[in-house]
Amino acid sequence: MNEPWYHQLRSAREAANCTQRELAARAAVSEVSVRAYESGRRHPARETLSAMLRALAVEPIRRNRVLESAGYAPEAGVIGAAPTGPDYTIEEAIAEIHAYPWPAHLNNEMFEVLDANPLMQAVWGVDLAFERQSAIERSFVAAMSEPRFADHIKNWDELMLLMSRMLKGSHSEEGLDRAGPNPYLATIAQRFLEGDVQYVQRFLKIWMPAEPLVQKRRFVAPMQWEHDDLGLMNFMLVINPANMASYMTFIEWMPCDGATGLKLDVLKQRVATGDLSRHTGQG
Repeated sequence: MNEPWYHQLRSAREAANCTQRELAARAAVSEVSVRAYESGRRHPARETLSAMLRALAVEPIRRNRVLESAGYAPEAGVIGAAPTGPDYTIEEAIAEIHAYPWPAHLNNEMFEVLDANPLMQAVWGVDLAFERQSAIERSFVAAMSEPRFADHIKNWDELMLLMSRMLKGSHSEEGLDRAGPNPYLATIAQRFLEGDVQYVQRFLKIWMPAEPLVQKRRFVAPMQWEHDDLGLMNFMLVINPANMASYMTFIEWMPCDGATGLKLDVLKQRVATGDLSRHTGQG
């Protein structure tokens, strides 16, 4: 969440498979300037930064996130001013999930985790303060072919079918091509395909026949999660919109049985005492 704007700019360029020279030509700036911007040694004017992000075909929501990180106002007509109606700002949504006594996280339209409460991180066995810092590392799509994450999901095929249908329904198959209209989404897909071969092969069998699905704004999905030392935990994922303009969603992991509730109590105790290092990738 606190990734500097210049790191985000470099990540966007790399995700678009674009060199610094190519970006300079597209955005009408010098290659020397691009290098200086990406290193953080120079700060571009708002118009220059916006031009580079547009040249990289960065999605409007992500574009505004970079602009705001650089200290500039977001582009009008995309997100605009902080909502005063029912939509949550990112700060409000983070505060909301951190007040929940159950695991929860925030996702964007690219299935990236924007934030997760401590109990959610304890379920996953990660510490987002120290790992999975980049946007693509927080992508649920990319993580679904990583054994460290995917091995825990006992109903992997069921969830991957749902995710495949939603991707087809929201972005179309051409969006997964680097030459298509959404190079960042294509990069996520490529990251997934570079993962563990058994998961990639299973995915390909699921993807081909999957029918596109335009999902309702609120929906649920089962999650069977095998925790490292607590065993099987059964959840119902409850997905609700947090901000319609920015496609931000609440993902709440609601325990489905008493056994899962008791295991969550164990994790709550670990969170409260800070006894998590040996149960995560840290330590």
